[in-house]
Amino acid sequence: MTGNRKAHVTALATSLWIGIGTLLPTALLSPAHAQDNRPLRIIVPLAPGGPVDIGARALVPHLEPRLKQPIIIENRPGGGNSIGAQVVASAPADGLTHFFQVASTTTPVFVKDLALDFAKDFEPVAPVWTVSYVMFIHSSVPARNIREFIDYAKANPGKLNYAAGTASTMLAMEMLKNRAGIDVVGIPYKGSAPALTALLANEVQAAFDVAGLHKPYVDSGKERALYATDKQRSVVFPDVPTAAEVGLPDMELLLTGGFWTRAGSPAAQINRINAAVNEVLAMPDIDDRYKKAGWFVKRGSPADLRNAYRYEADWWAKAAKLVNYKPE
Repeated sequence: MTGNRKAHVTALATSLWIGIGTLLPTALLSPAHAQDNRPLRIIVPLAPGGPVDIGARALVPHLEPRLKQPIIIENRPGGGNSIGAQVVASAPADGLTHFFQVASTTTPVFVKDLALDFAKDFEPVAPVWTVSYVMFIHSSVPARNIREFIDYAKANPGKLNYAAGTASTMLAMEMLKNRAGIDVVGIPYKGSAPALTALLANEVQAAFDVAGLHKPYVDSGKERALYATDKQRSVVFPDVPTAAEVGLPDMELLLTGGFWTRAGSPAAQINRINAAVNEVLAMPDIDDRYKKAGWFVKRGSPADLRNAYRYEADWWAKAAKLVNYKPE
């Protein structure tokens, strides 16, 4: 090979290696490793201002810098959470659209002809909180505890109304009606915030809900808290007895809420968001804010959230069968 030809081949080889070196970092950024900077959508299937909405918004300022992408919260109330769930089910399977709620409240138990199946159509991402319900009544009701409420309702059948802010709180009250043998009329509302407004206005006289939203009104005497559905007393209302303590052990119920995304979304994306969520939930500020809402922080894996869903879905199915409840 002549000197000129050797020089040409050497120059060509050097050029190829430089080109490969330039392309290599880009090639390594495969879809599984690339940072997707498009906005993350959090679908809250309830009205703005309720505890689930507030809980989601508390996370956003801390998640955005960790995920290095903007986060948009969209409220899609109605349909027993199914309207919001359908938004997620119809989104691309890229892990960028998330359902934020207790998933077990979006099942055929609560939604007639539900076309979604969380066990098949959604992937769990991260548990966020656990919560129990507290039964509240308007201060005009002449009852200081659950036994007095039951006695009053029996003496006045059909004259009391209760707020059904969600399908699950409605079924909780229907369970109580069945167990106590009382007739209280359910009025539906699109979320906890409008249900609270109705209770304060005395349009309804009772409601099951999470603790935090009602605390100022219990403290001021506008409402009374009768009992909590958890096995342990509420951090918000430590003087309020549990279901077991008032003789209603089968009314015990603990729910787990968190992030779900569409089935088939990349595992790397799910794990990335799970890690960020768990970091945020470890912050004392978030723990304190959630406790004020009546929630307990729940850190964990996607599998933990799926297991909680299975337990709750089974509880709701048994409860619905017991009271012969069917969605309308």
